[in-house]
Amino acid sequence: MGLLVAKSLEGRYNVKLVEISKEKAINASKELDKVTVFLHDAFDVDFWKHEGLEGVDVVIAAMERDEKNLFGALLARHLGTKRSFAIIRDERYLPMFEENGITVLSPQNITAEHITIITQGKGVLGIVSTIPGLQVLAIKGSSIEKKKPPGIIGPIVRGNRLVKFPKEIRKEDVISLIVPEDKVGELEL
Repeated sequence: MGLLVAKSLEGRYNVKLVEISKEKAINASKELDKVTVFLHDAFDVDFWKHEGLEGVDVVIAAMERDEKNLFGALLARHLGTKRSFAIIRDERYLPMFEENGITVLSPQNITAEHITIITQGKGVLGIVSTIPGLQVLAIKGSSIEKKKPPGIIGPIVRGNRLVKFPKEIRKEDVISLIVPEDKVGELEL
């Protein structure tokens, strides 16, 4: 999973992959041209300090077990990481991650997001959050610029600014749209 995540981010960000398995580290370094691959234990605090990884912008814990991902993401936060993400497979662990400020990525949710984006048209950029009974979608302003929105408009991003209560929708805006879960299938953006 770590290799897949690194591959999807390669070239767009300064990515570093920490792998404890020698075989996996060698394979990753062969597949990833623009990623620094470390053969080391990701739980070693001295390693983080030695390699200058403290306080990085983002850490994605993508190990084979949810418990390791929780500890890895917590360690990253402890060492000053601005945002920690973790892959989880067992949804029962979700509250533990969220209570500790860790954003969860699950294969099931990622698949659901891709299906939602494909089926809802070009106006949907992604799923921001799922709240029981509701979904918060990120949509292009151009998709509802001159229409009545099919849900409740939340904060929008205009340029580099967050606008909490917009007076108008502009085509370049990125809008958070809160939609009842049972109405998401009816959206046509």
